Amino acid sequence: MSIRKRTLINMLKDKYEKFTAKEKQIVRNLSLDSFRNSEDIVIVSENNDVRVVNVSNILFINEPKNGIVFIRTKEELIEYRSTFDIKQYVINISSLFRYINNKLIINISQITYYDSYKRQVYFDLENRLFVNVTGIAMKNIIIKECGKENDLCLVSVNGYYEY
Repeated sequence: MSIRKRTLINMLKDKYEKFTAKEKQIVRNLSLDSFRNSEDIVIVSENNDVRVVNVSNILFINEPKNGIVFIRTKEELIEYRSTFDIKQYVINISSLFRYINNKLIINISQITYYDSYKRQVYFDLENRLFVNVTGIAMKNIIIKECGKENDLCLVSVNGYYEY
């Protein structure tokens, strides 16, 4: 990250809480525009915390309700509130992500294992960091992208793959 961007972020951290809602939205939009050609995204949280996250470090992005987005990295869970469609933005700048449904995208390169029987995709097996997916997403996306060798549930009782 350039010194110019780092200086901008430090200035924002100091002054952001004093901005009006309209000014905060302008800052968010300008920040996204300034990072348009990089794989870094600027996330401004409700508690005025400004973060720069590299897209390749994101495990998944979940939007349980419109305007409330949870961005999960290996280190932390970031809550982000905005009307900006960050899922579509990340899909556009990185070929690593796939839509699982209209509320969830995942980073295929960060998947360590999956369980086709439980329909869970694991990013860190030791810490049990996973997301639940539908059977269709498991069959059409996860198994095709990750291969059956990464399935924790390789063989069923009668000796056949679950899918």
